[in-house]
Amino acid sequence: MIINFSRLSIFVNHNLYYTITKLQQFHFTALITFHLVMVIYKLIKKDAYQIFTTSCSPHQQPSQSKFASSIDKLFGLKFDTALHHTKFRTLQKIYIKERRLSSSLRNKFVEQHWSDTFYDCDMAHSVLIDVNLSDNEEEDSKETSSPAPKRFRRPILSVGKQQQNKRLDSLYNDMLTTAEIEGISPIQIAAMLLSRSSYSKNKEIAEIAESIVHDKFCESKVNQKLSVQSAALLMSTLEIGKIPYIKMRVIFKSELGSAIVPRYELVSDFNTSITPTCQALSEQFAGVRYPLLPAITMTCQRQLSVLDLEVAEVEGLEVVFKTGFDGSGSHNIFHQKGSAETNNITMGMICPLTVKSKERILWKQPRPQSANTHRPIVLQLGKETVESLKIYGPITREMADIEETPINLIVKGHEVKVSVKIRITALDRKAADAVTGLGGAFCDLCYMSPEEAHDVAELEDELTMSRTLEGTKELVATLVNSSGEVPTKPGDWYTRFGVMRAPTVEKEVESTQGLHLLLRTTDWLLKLCYHEIACVTHWSETVSMRDLQFIKQAKSLVQSHLKDKTGLKVAFPDSAGKGGTTTSGNVCRRLLFDKETRYFLV
Repeated sequence: MIINFSRLSIFVNHNLYYTITKLQQFHFTALITFHLVMVIYKLIKKDAYQIFTTSCSPHQQPSQSKFASSIDKLFGLKFDTALHHTKFRTLQKIYIKERRLSSSLRNKFVEQHWSDTFYDCDMAHSVLIDVNLSDNEEEDSKETSSPAPKRFRRPILSVGKQQQNKRLDSLYNDMLTTAEIEGISPIQIAAMLLSRSSYSKNKEIAEIAESIVHDKFCESKVNQKLSVQSAALLMSTLEIGKIPYIKMRVIFKSELGSAIVPRYELVSDFNTSITPTCQALSEQFAGVRYPLLPAITMTCQRQLSVLDLEVAEVEGLEVVFKTGFDGSGSHNIFHQKGSAETNNITMGMICPLTVKSKERILWKQPRPQSANTHRPIVLQLGKETVESLKIYGPITREMADIEETPINLIVKGHEVKVSVKIRITALDRKAADAVTGLGGAFCDLCYMSPEEAHDVAELEDELTMSRTLEGTKELVATLVNSSGEVPTKPGDWYTRFGVMRAPTVEKEVESTQGLHLLLRTTDWLLKLCYHEIACVTHWSETVSMRDLQFIKQAKSLVQSHLKDKTGLKVAFPDSAGKGGTTTSGNVCRRLLFDKETRYFLV
């Protein structure tokens, strides 16, 4: 190919913008770009800017830097840098290869697209004079296009991120150009290449790539993270603290390349936002508590927010809670200043049971006995004594006030009044006796005596649950002496009806002792088995009774039988040293609710 540079200069001066536009539009890069573009860019540096501005009106004249920048953007290459770039040989190879294009193709392109802008078509042909390469020229071109000696290059995976990006620049630019031409995203181009290379090797990767191509695989799911609320639930369920959570997040980030759980600070802030402010108990009690009204309000708001309620259902809403407390012992005493000298802790809890709307149940607690569904309201150091449990007097008074005044909540964008009912049911026998003052009563709900409870004729009549908190207070007022105590003596059942002291609560207690119902039922069933095997017909067991040795032998027989057949250790002393027996809740569930295990007991 022979290029007439003198005529080319004239051509460029008169047809600069049109030439560049046509080159960009028809992608005639291989034939013209290498030589023509270099000449254009050199002319721009010298006098093309002056030639261009003379043909424009004064208010349309761009600055020289903006003019040069527009040329760079059209071609996507900084030509002054490219002249000394390492890709010079690559451009040279492409040029020599494309020189072998037929003259008819070039002539056709010139005649169709440039003849209208040239002074005549002959001038266009004189700019580009196509001649066949001679043998010598072909040999020269082979020598020119011979590859340069390869330098040693480190593998791309062993270099830094900046060097990797530099090596992939050309590929990335090609992807951007192809994506713009095809009207799709660069991610879809990459997915097509991934699908093509992986189809025969890994079908799973190929399917993922195809889903990305067809927009069925959301890009955000690749780096999807747990929400802060889900992360807080994860911490609560796994019962982990700050340090294990941070270690888990680091492991996720190192193995998966992304920390799929949020930062601990975000989770901590979320937990703080849904937790009332903790307060210390009064001076006579050792412990802390949460104000009851904020705890009830937050629980109701969060519970109603997850329900898909209709607008008509937000009227007449009522949330029913249960509450109670229990103690645990054998806790370690920390060797630090200010530690309480006690191994016992008492905790009060609340648990939402149902959500109603005009007597229609909208939601019911699926796990009313699970620790995960309860929220703490009191944490107190010390044993369950009458004095320590007096703290529940003002707390139950708060409960009564909350029941009288509905709370205001935002539900479905509307401010509604929600009624709250709190039932005191989660108490064991010891706690019930302490707060109700009915330590000598046979029943906390009625006035029936032990003898009447064993009278079949009496039981055939309708049982009336007539004992109330106000009735107990009135009875105490008539029985209390000058020292403030209720005197007791044998045979005075019909005088004090089991009342031992004044109640410490300010709200009705539904004392049915459902807290340990499963444990006591299992104890009753085992005792029935002992007495049946020992042929002892009376229920009471005393140290002086002569049949006690037979009951002990029957107990040992039942224990060994269950241990051999099922592996369960029933009614053995707890080897952990925390008191009690091995008859735990899990043992009771397996003993009573597993058909095969229950068969061995029967």
